[in-house]
Amino acid sequence: MSGGQQQRVSIACALAKDPKIILGDEPTGALDSETGKLVIELLQRLSTEQGNTVIEVLKGME
Repeated sequence: MSGGQQQRVSIACALAKDPKIILGDEPTGALDSETGKLVIELLQRLSTEQGNTVIEVLKGME
């Protein structure tokens, strides 16, 4: 599996547990820009629609 595939699986496994708090240390670091944007949008939706607390460390995002 590529690094990006491993990262997507890790994110999916973490979100499957329906956490109340999500800590992401560069959650899009190994992903291509399009997939990275989708992950960021998903995390933002979890925060606004389901009330999850999301804390992310993003490097190089604009």
